[in-house]
Amino acid sequence: MKGALFGHQQDGCSFETMARIFGLQDKALEAIGELIHEIDLRDRQHHHPETEGVAAILKGWLLQGLSDKELESHGIQLFEGLFQAFKRARGV
Repeated sequence: MKGALFGHQQDGCSFETMARIFGLQDKALEAIGELIHEIDLRDRQHHHPETEGVAAILKGWLLQGLSDKELESHGIQLFEGLFQAFKRARGV
């Protein structure tokens, strides 16, 4: 949203803006931010092999017509799983 506190700022997506504002510094969270950045902005700044799969899942949920509550619940599980996988892969 234009002018929103947690909107796109500089070259970052909303997720990256929130992480910066809240001072969240974690390599796994940074990787998730890069993944979300690429799905949202498609500017090829970041490459993660998981990006297209996650984008397809998110699109599929929208095409299914899931409710906001269902999207939130599914999204929490998806991104928590990614967070744990990125944490393990980066040894943090």
